[in-house]
Amino acid sequence: MPIEQGKKEINDVLTQPNWDFGRLLWAARNRATQEFKLGPPLPPNAAFGLNACQTHYGITTAGLSQELAAWILSIMLAEYTAGLLAEKVEDGHCQLHRVKPDFKPCLDMANEHMRMLRLFKERLRDLVKEIEKLEQGTQVPQSPAQP
Repeated sequence: MPIEQGKKEINDVLTQPNWDFGRLLWAARNRATQEFKLGPPLPPNAAFGLNACQTHYGITTAGLSQELAAWILSIMLAEYTAGLLAEKVEDGHCQLHRVKPDFKPCLDMANEHMRMLRLFKERLRDLVKEIEKLEQGTQVPQSPAQP
């Protein structure tokens, strides 16, 4: 379902003339309220952070914190891309051959869209591997000794 949800959320914005990025951020804000537990023991609209550090990430008066906005938008755009490419595979989308009145699928373009979907998936796998290396190579600083 997340791919269909992301496809719809992004499509609702990108298919409109003069699309408004603010609507995309609003969709990300709504998604964040579904995906993250907001509030206690944190402040009402916070999903991450520590009260003792007075540092929180979540929904702010301006929208989402930049960390969560990038996080959610990245996921939504990946879902959209995967769903859109899969739809074009199934439709046999083609500007020349899939035309009115019968809209017969173009097998050549169906295969090309499948190739695109596979390459997109491979790039996402590569990104996950990069994130895993980053996670393994990132060191949490040692706290200084307390007097």
